[in-house]
Amino acid sequence: MTCWGVFTIAHAWTKTNGMLIAFSLMIGLFEAGFYPTACFYLSTFYTRYDLAIRIGLFYGMYAIAGAFSGAIAFGIFQINGPLHGWQYLFIIGIPDHPPS
Repeated sequence: MTCWGVFTIAHAWTKTNGMLIAFSLMIGLFEAGFYPTACFYLSTFYTRYDLAIRIGLFYGMYAIAGAFSGAIAFGIFQINGPLHGWQYLFIIGIPDHPPS
């Protein structure tokens, strides 16, 4: 998770297409393990019935986050500062889709 966060923040300071592709690949690499790891972690202390409810809630929150992320991103793009709006978006870290 730390590497995912570091590469997401570093993504805001890309200068070339090569850096953009490399950072995007690294973000995807580290993001890919998040959902399976979270499910495994939850399975270590919840019973089978409770686990199904918790994973359903966990996955449902991604849908809600996806529903509001566009509005939040619009607000972030209104920030006037030394950086571009897309750079602030990566620094703040609003997800645009749930991990696969």
